[in-house]
Amino acid sequence: MQTCYDSDKIYVPYAKIEGYLLNSVQPHSREFFDVGYEPKKGYKLFLDIETHFDKSKAMKYRFVSAEITEYVIYMLLGITKKRTFRTVWREDDIHELPRFITAYRDKEGEQYV
Repeated sequence: MQTCYDSDKIYVPYAKIEGYLLNSVQPHSREFFDVGYEPKKGYKLFLDIETHFDKSKAMKYRFVSAEITEYVIYMLLGITKKRTFRTVWREDDIHELPRFITAYRDKEGEQYV
């Protein structure tokens, strides 16, 4: 059974999109619904995140350990309207690809996209 979206660019588990970002009981879900994403239709959000992933735009690096680095990439996401979201990524020795941690609206980041 596949647990993540198919990508050769990034690693994004279904649970992060379907079970968290687009789950109406979670705190930031409204931010995604307000720009047109729908519950149980996480593939569109995944595609938008994959399309806008650009490591050259990474900032706010945090070195958790010698093997683990986290960083932020601001992205314009949305279907009915575009808004700036902070996406958080982790690179470690567990996965070959940058691993998606979370995303949420971030007005502060609008200056970076």
